[in-house]
Amino acid sequence: MTVEGGTYIGDKDTHGNSGSSSEYCRGILVGDSENVVISNVNISNMPGDGMSIGKVAGKGSMNISLQNSYIHNCGRQGVSVGAGENIILKNLKIEDIKGNTYIS
Repeated sequence: MTVEGGTYIGDKDTHGNSGSSSEYCRGILVGDSENVVISNVNISNMPGDGMSIGKVAGKGSMNISLQNSYIHNCGRQGVSVGAGENIILKNLKIEDIKGNTYIS
């Protein structure tokens, strides 16, 4: 699967900090997936991660590429990789990532 372009804007400024549930408000979630290319996306204002790659209920993700993208003003992490193989992060600009109070 290929995702080319797009702007993903969350509601971090109005969402508030509703405890640990805010960390699951992600821009893009790639879970239990294979052969995914995401490029030229702009992800901002997510209460949680800009993008999460990993496992939802299965074995994790394989052969995932995130490239040429801008991730900013998110509340947890720019990109979180939880479980996977052959994960490529290339030519990313990640900035203004500020943790919420549920992060210790």
